[in-house]
Amino acid sequence: MIPRFKPFLGKEELLAALIPDAYAVEKFAAEFAKTFETKYALAFPYGRSALWAFFKAMDIKNSEIIMPAYTCSVVAHAIVLSGNRPRFVDITLMILTWTWITWPQPSTKTPMPSLPHICSATLWI
Repeated sequence: MIPRFKPFLGKEELLAALIPDAYAVEKFAAEFAKTFETKYALAFPYGRSALWAFFKAMDIKNSEIIMPAYTCSVVAHAIVLSGNRPRFVDITLMILTWTWITWPQPSTKTPMPSLPHICSATLWI
């Protein structure tokens, strides 16, 4: 993994930045597909566009998507743009994401679907 605040920049990385490869994304997607032994792979410029495409590809629409309240705002934005509704759940201070303890309890005012969709986006990986 590349350290977030101390990336290693060698000769290859500097040359790649100065002389970009027009087919770098296609090469990356092909190598990704090969690594995970699948026929195809798609690369997206932003996580939010990948999340939106996932909901569209899986035909998830008009659904309530459970997600942690403490996450990047674009996650909820992608959920709304895909035609779904975010439902925020509390987080725990130790791991900064939701757990089954913080899971919302069903109520008569806001019933939960029997099989909810979950988007467990994490900020601190």
